[in-house]
Amino acid sequence: MTLAVVTGGESGIGAACALRMAQAGADVAITYFRDAAAADEVVAKVMTQGRKGLAVRCDVADEGQVAALFDAINSGNGEVFVPRYAPPLRNALFLFG
Repeated sequence: MTLAVVTGGESGIGAACALRMAQAGADVAITYFRDAAAADEVVAKVMTQGRKGLAVRCDVADEGQVAALFDAINSGNGEVFVPRYAPPLRNALFLFG
């Protein structure tokens, strides 16, 4: 299984990346900061591609929220490798699989 994690996935380029990853066969987890309804719409579109989708509210500048993001992913989609260090994240895309 391939899992894509897209920050800022509720709109714009992030949403487009999330949908493209689903079309390519990846399950997709997206983060959003303010617009939960838009994030839910993207997840619904991911699921129409036959893939799993997850939206998590996350301020990627907050280390604790990023840790909670990966906890949420791990609880629903199996184990995900979490790097010990990652540079500041903005519209980041991670692929696992």
